Amino acid sequence: MTVELTAFKTVPDFAKGFVKDLRVRWALEEAGILYTQCLIDHDEKLTPAYRRQQPFAQVPVYKDKDVELFETGAILLHLAKVSEALAPSDPAGQARTSSWVCAALSSIEPFVVNVEIAQLFCADEPWADGFGQTALKQLDGR
Repeated sequence: MTVELTAFKTVPDFAKGFVKDLRVRWALEEAGILYTQCLIDHDEKLTPAYRRQQPFAQVPVYKDKDVELFETGAILLHLAKVSEALAPSDPAGQARTSSWVCAALSSIEPFVVNVEIAQLFCADEPWADGFGQTALKQLDGR
């Protein structure tokens, strides 16, 4: 399978390691799927041609021989269907994988972002120390 992944050429220092193409890169690496990069800049993401691929002018965009996708969750679910390194092939395993991908994007990520914001902007507040740790510990059974 030949895969192309569109990502930004550069990102501000505060965003390095947090741009959403990282999730797709990680999944591709775990699955052993080789990919090429199409790196774009701020001006390119605003072009009509790119907006047809990614209506929100974001990254990543994923393309293979048969499929073109935007939105990290959709890309990850697609990769999970084509690689048993990422998800079991049985229907129950695929359903569990779908649940966790949706949970990661809809439940866990917004919560973690709030924890990061609290720690960054309210670190001196007494309530900020350990903010969110109880909820996160529930995920690993503590």
